[in-house]
Amino acid sequence: MIECPARLTKAEVRECVTLVVEGGAVDCNFIERWFPRSTVVAVKRSGSKIIGVGAIKLKRPGYTATVADRSRAELNPEIHELGYVTVKKEHRRQGISRAIVDALLSAHEAPLFATTSNPAMKRTLERFGFVRKGIKWNGNQG
Repeated sequence: MIECPARLTKAEVRECVTLVVEGGAVDCNFIERWFPRSTVVAVKRSGSKIIGVGAIKLKRPGYTATVADRSRAELNPEIHELGYVTVKKEHRRQGISRAIVDALLSAHEAPLFATTSNPAMKRTLERFGFVRKGIKWNGNQG
């Protein structure tokens, strides 16, 4: 399930990007630029189709500082973010997001942060020990 983004084919990267964009939390232009630069990705397949994806994102100190400012939470600007976790609608409620998060956490031992507006993803993150910090703020989805 864990893969190096550089080893994914262009078609697989497009499939992952499309899946994340369909999830609605990330702008298409943004993810097309940043997903291939992820530190590590977890890809769940059903046959040859990608049905779930998640990533440990590249360190982006400026972005992390913005998240810290908006949330009024203390964040080390050098910390990686766990994100892009998305599962195709017809495969949800089968534990796939938990498997993706588990695989990502197993592949990355340093502390991570995550942001989400999705209630199911919040529950998944809490199961893995993520703790809410700071305040809510309006993101891409308001």
